[in-house]
Amino acid sequence: MVWGRVRLTDEGKRYMEALYNDEVRHADLWLGRLFDHLRRLKIYDNALIIVSADHGEEFWDHGGFEHGRSMYDEVLHVPLVIKFPRGRYAGTRVPQQARLIDLLPTVLDVARLPVPRGIRGSALTRLLGAAHPPDDRELYAESTLYGEELKALRTPAYKVIFHTGTRATEIYDLRADPRERRNLAGDPTVAPDLRERLMRLVRDSERRTTWWAKYGEKAPPLDQRSLEQLRSVGYMAK
Repeated sequence: MVWGRVRLTDEGKRYMEALYNDEVRHADLWLGRLFDHLRRLKIYDNALIIVSADHGEEFWDHGGFEHGRSMYDEVLHVPLVIKFPRGRYAGTRVPQQARLIDLLPTVLDVARLPVPRGIRGSALTRLLGAAHPPDDRELYAESTLYGEELKALRTPAYKVIFHTGTRATEIYDLRADPRERRNLAGDPTVAPDLRERLMRLVRDSERRTTWWAKYGEKAPPLDQRSLEQLRSVGYMAK
């Protein structure tokens, strides 16, 4: 299915989505059991708990299945639920964009620990504590598993996707077209600044890739324990 060699009927597609929904329910069940255990240990109230995901999942929204082949919101828009200690901010929903790179500085901020130099994210507590939080946050996404490498830049208003192989661009007006159906890349007046910012990020990424291709082999090898951990979650060949 991933490579398009097997085609499913509509019934088969519904079955695949039902399997995924069952996985979500399974995760929900075990999270509930974990939280009950933390309550029995009397550490739940003071705990910082973050539930998120590294990617979403495609179910033929744009013709694809699984993940790792596109930069549409069904893959990029992931859950993010944070329980702060002692019920702080309980029931608050933040409309601004959040990024996974914001989680480390958020944890450090709650724990009142210093943020190491070079960290690119920012604590999400700043959005919660601000009277008028900014609505212009950008997020950058890259890396695919199948096909050409894709890069994307997303604001609350627009998303720009760049195909590094074909050098093609996609642009979507997220407020008028939240399901990303109408590609506006043919109109040069749409989000020109965002296009340029994405291209600067692409050029920077390509420079880093060139550097690693030349010098990356000098990195120290992984120890056996680290290799086994990577194999156990499917990120290394057996």
